[in-house]
Amino acid sequence: MTLLATVIVLALLGAIVATVSFLSQNPRCRQLRAFAKEAEFEFQRLAALDRDVRNANFRLINRSEIRHAENQLRGLWNKRAFKCFDYTVLTASGPISQSILLMQCAKSGAGSLHVSHQQGARADVFTETGISSDELRSLHRSLLPASLGNFHLEASSPAALQVLLDTGLTKWLTQHEDVCIEHKQGLLLIYRTGLLLPPDSILSALSAAAELADTLETSDL
Repeated sequence: MTLLATVIVLALLGAIVATVSFLSQNPRCRQLRAFAKEAEFEFQRLAALDRDVRNANFRLINRSEIRHAENQLRGLWNKRAFKCFDYTVLTASGPISQSILLMQCAKSGAGSLHVSHQQGARADVFTETGISSDELRSLHRSLLPASLGNFHLEASSPAALQVLLDTGLTKWLTQHEDVCIEHKQGLLLIYRTGLLLPPDSILSALSAAAELADTLETSDL
C-alpha cells in the first residue's frame, strides 16, 4: 500500500511539473521572459500577490477572487520599484485579464485616489462607482475640467484633488483617457480594462507611470 501511495504521489508531481512546463511555454510568457532578460528585470511565470498589495485595499484586487499574478516583471524604473503583471478578474460577464502596473509613489496630495473612465465604470463590475468600502468621496462632475467630462474621480480629500488637477494631473489624464488609477498606501496602481501590454509597450507605460507618480508627489498640497 505504501508503494502504491508513493507511485501515486510521484505521478501527481510529474503531472504538476508537466502542467507548469506546458503553461510556461505559451507565446506571451516566452515573449515577456525574453523582454525581461533584455531589460534586466526579474521575471516570474506565477507569483503570489505580495502582502502590501493585498493590504492596500485596492478595489480591483478586492473584487477578484484571484490572489496570484501571471508573467510578473519586477525591477526599478527612474529609481522607483515597480511590478507589472497579468491579472484576471472574475466578472458577471466572465473573466477579464489585463496588465497591472504597480509603482512606488510615496504620497498623493489628495490622499487615497481612484480614477476611472465613466464608460468603463458602467461596463465592468470592478470599475463601477457605487458604494465603496474605502470611504473615498467623489468630485462632482460640475467641478471637473471640460476635458475630463468622461472621468469619475474620487479621493480622500476632493477639495485637494481639485487643486491637484491644476498642477499636472489633468494633462496626464487627458493623455491617457482609457486608464484606471488607484493610489493607496504608497502604491500607484494603473491598468486599462482588458488590455494585456505587449512587450514593446511596457517601457513607455513605465515612463508614463513614473511621470504620474512625480506629478502626485511634487504637488504642493
